[in-house]
Amino acid sequence: MTNRSVLVQVKVVALTILILLPARWASGRLVPSFDVVRLMREARVVCKVRVISVKSMGNIKPSTKWIGIKTEEHIATCRVLSKIKGSLGKSIDIRFRKGVRERDARDFGFTDLSVGEVCIVFLKGDSSLYKFVGDYKCKMLITPDAIKHDLGKKPHDRLLAELIATVGSTKGVIRLRAVRELGKLGDARAEKSLRALSASEDVVLIGEFVRAMFRIRKPPKVESVLMVLEKDPKKFGSKLSRKKYGTSNYAISLVQHRLVETIDHVSREVHKDPKTGRTVYGPNRLPMRGLTGFDYPTFFRRAMQCKSVRENTQIRYHVGCSVWVIQEKKVVPDCIKLLDDPDVNIRYWGFAILQNTVNAGPATTMQAQVTPEMFKKDERRYVIRWKNWWDKNRKKFGQNRK
Repeated sequence: MTNRSVLVQVKVVALTILILLPARWASGRLVPSFDVVRLMREARVVCKVRVISVKSMGNIKPSTKWIGIKTEEHIATCRVLSKIKGSLGKSIDIRFRKGVRERDARDFGFTDLSVGEVCIVFLKGDSSLYKFVGDYKCKMLITPDAIKHDLGKKPHDRLLAELIATVGSTKGVIRLRAVRELGKLGDARAEKSLRALSASEDVVLIGEFVRAMFRIRKPPKVESVLMVLEKDPKKFGSKLSRKKYGTSNYAISLVQHRLVETIDHVSREVHKDPKTGRTVYGPNRLPMRGLTGFDYPTFFRRAMQCKSVRENTQIRYHVGCSVWVIQEKKVVPDCIKLLDDPDVNIRYWGFAILQNTVNAGPATTMQAQVTPEMFKKDERRYVIRWKNWWDKNRKKFGQNRK
């Protein structure tokens, strides 16, 4: 085989990979996720529209970001239902590109517009012809109802009113996404609308509700969190999620992971004085963390009993970290019990939280951070020292000797 033929074969294989990879990447992390905060910042004009007509303008060159994707230019004529940001007339034209294949909008995230749909669009350009701020995920389906913008005159206030109304008047994936974006806005005025969802028996909706509540810094009930963690992931997987919502993102396993990840993330944030902006310190002279009013001890104790937590390393990590970081001494008795758990990974988290929470005792003389590997190598020594410490200090935690 000559060098030339080898080179040709290499080029063919490389080209094949470049063509095939985007579809896989698109279902992964390279397609930008919808982020209402970023879009509000980048857009010159934001408005709620109803699409009246869509006209094809012919093929355009493939994107430089995606190789080999054939697209067509379209012009959508839309009626403006409400103005959120910027100045514009009663109707507008929006130019956008669309994959020729139907799967391109799904696989590559191209922002598509269809006749009759009502959505919030995030635009750049001028009144002669608007464009989306990007090719991907720059619209949000919204309630078609007329909304009274009574929360304020700023773009943030008007968007907030639209999302709150959507949560209360829609179903399915449109409501799920509205709940998620309310959380990202982080505005406590959404609390009443969100709490109305707490009685739902829809585990996916409850998962998004809890995440949003943590993000607006309002504590949900522990029962809502446990409702999600106690759900068997096998009962609602990717296939059922796609059938019901048109996406696999709402499979229970993913909902559970996003939930504990959000709890962990918010719990790590230090408390700030609302007037001075300075860090607030607790009695132990350490920065205060965690969501005020959330029952972390009960959450930790019952979450560690859930099958989804015990069998998933990542979920267990986030549950453990969310309690580890707040240094809540009420969890100490439960952590002591975990030292006898049959799962060594659970025993490690009991030990790690004890080490970081208790200021006196073995934690003061032992190495500041003990990794899981270090713990497993010399577990017996670590466990015995903490059990001896507990025998001497259990009365301080209201625990009588057995």
